[in-house]
Amino acid sequence: SRSTSSPNSAVTKPLASAPESGCLDIHMVDDAALRAERERRIIEVLLSLNEGEVTTYGDVADVAGYPKMSRLVGRIVGRTDVDVPWWRVVNASGHLRASDPQLQAEILAEEDVIVRNLRVVDAPLGRFARRP
Repeated sequence: SRSTSSPNSAVTKPLASAPESGCLDIHMVDDAALRAERERRIIEVLLSLNEGEVTTYGDVADVAGYPKMSRLVGRIVGRTDVDVPWWRVVNASGHLRASDPQLQAEILAEEDVIVRNLRVVDAPLGRFARRP
C-alpha cells in the first residue's frame, strides 16, 4: 500500500484502500529507512567536499553509492535542513543550477573557482580542477 504522510516519516498512515488491521506495512517502514539512508549517504558526501572543490550532482550520487541518481542529489541539496556546501555542486557541464546562480558564482569565486557565463571553467580541486 502507499503512504499519505511525508516521505521523511518512518511511521506512515496507509491509504483508505489498505486493510484496516491497524498493522503498519513493513514495506512502508523499509521505504522510509531506505530514503533516510540514501539522504544520509548523500549528505555525508556533500559534507566531505573541501574548499575550492567543485563536483557534479552525478559524481555525488556515484560516490554515495547511487549511480545515475543525480536528480535525487539535487532534491536533497534543495530541501535538506543540514548546512551542506550546495555551491560546490554543479551540473555535468559545469553550469550553475542553484536557485541563485549569481550568489553561487560569488561564493565559488571566494574559493578561487573561476566561473564564466555561470559555468565553472577552473577550480582548485575536484572534477574541474586545474591541470598542470
